[in-house]
Amino acid sequence: SLPPRAGGAVLRAAWARANGYRVDTRPQPGDIAVWNRNIGAGPEGHVAYVESVTQDGGVFVTEKGLDDCRDVAFVRLTPSRLSTAVFIHR
Repeated sequence: SLPPRAGGAVLRAAWARANGYRVDTRPQPGDIAVWNRNIGAGPEGHVAYVESVTQDGGVFVTEKGLDDCRDVAFVRLTPSRLSTAVFIHR
């Protein structure tokens, strides 16, 4: 598991790669999705848990804080919304 202080969201993927986790642009259930800075979540980037992948390449995620949402949410993200994301595989 990723340590709680692996840095802001944008540093999580680099930490994961350096510690032997596979990181790529192909989402799978159970992955951690990571977005770069300034995609609606501010200068630290954003992470979400991938619950499932849809046939069109979108995902359902559990997340908090994207687009200024303050509550934990279960949302569907379209493939275009994933264009800047990478996925940390477990």
